[in-house]
Amino acid sequence: MSSASDSGPRSVTWGILGTGGIANDFTAMLRSLPATVVRAVGSRSAATADAFADRFDIPVRHASYEALAGDDRLDVIYIASPSTSHVEHSLLCLDHGRHVLCEKTMAQDATSARQVVDCARRKRLFFMQALWTRCFPAIRKARQLLDGKQIGQVKLVQADFHQRYTPTSALEDGCMLEVGIYPVALASMILGRAESIQACAHLSPQGAEIQVSFLGRYPSGSMAVLSAGFDACSARQATIVGTQGLIRIGFPFWCPTEIEVCPDPLTGSDGQVHRFELPENRTGIALNFVNSQGLAYEAEEVNRCLRAGLLESEVIPNDESVQIIETVEQVLAQVRRKGPASP
Repeated sequence: MSSASDSGPRSVTWGILGTGGIANDFTAMLRSLPATVVRAVGSRSAATADAFADRFDIPVRHASYEALAGDDRLDVIYIASPSTSHVEHSLLCLDHGRHVLCEKTMAQDATSARQVVDCARRKRLFFMQALWTRCFPAIRKARQLLDGKQIGQVKLVQADFHQRYTPTSALEDGCMLEVGIYPVALASMILGRAESIQACAHLSPQGAEIQVSFLGRYPSGSMAVLSAGFDACSARQATIVGTQGLIRIGFPFWCPTEIEVCPDPLTGSDGQVHRFELPENRTGIALNFVNSQGLAYEAEEVNRCLRAGLLESEVIPNDESVQIIETVEQVLAQVRRKGPASP
């Protein structure tokens, strides 16, 4: 990482591992940030690395992930490979001395997630799971209001993320690690770790969860009612209910640009809406996902941590990242134990 100058912050040099849709969007937004250099991309073949690098004018192209991880001119690597490979690629980059931002989900199970976190700590390297929701100004504002007890004590968190996927995704992968992690992460941010969970699901013939609903109970006496699915599109909104009001996070709650605060819904009083503009995409490259411009917030959080010499972000702590996957495991242990649903 180059040193700071009188004109601005220290430059952070990035590598991109993977060339799919999310890598496209993240790289586009990286290029919008000051003192941020996208130097290299790595793929499983020279052809795909070259095509991606040409699109973004990236100077260094690696025809393997191992070569990218071994590039000592990089400060940090963004891992955007398929999620089933995230543990392998995180450990590869950490073992080569690279800081890592790993796209969610960082692991398929909590044991593997803890292995990655322990490796980063042992090597004194930065690691963060890319739970980008936490970095959005709308969510930072919600946390500020919650910390200030603007709606009193939180009693209930409700969130849903049902999104129609292809039959292959639903039958093979299940919805919890793909979209269910977002409701779980929101409840974790607000209420912490659940002391008990009750879950039910509809499963594919192969035993993967197509639709899941679950109730979490927390030591404070608060509850979370959460759901996820692959077979239909829900409102994909969230509500945080307190003793003195509520906060609504509209679609898309996992990458929101506004929140509404209602001090006392029973009186019919109008809520106060806080709106935030997304960063500009100056590359001219089309983005693949809703509100992908918000990936700039996540990248800037990593830059901030690296410039400050931090080994993890207090916005997305690594122990909580592991805890979130533990919660997902608890849900899956309950619903998969019951076997596939009848047709």
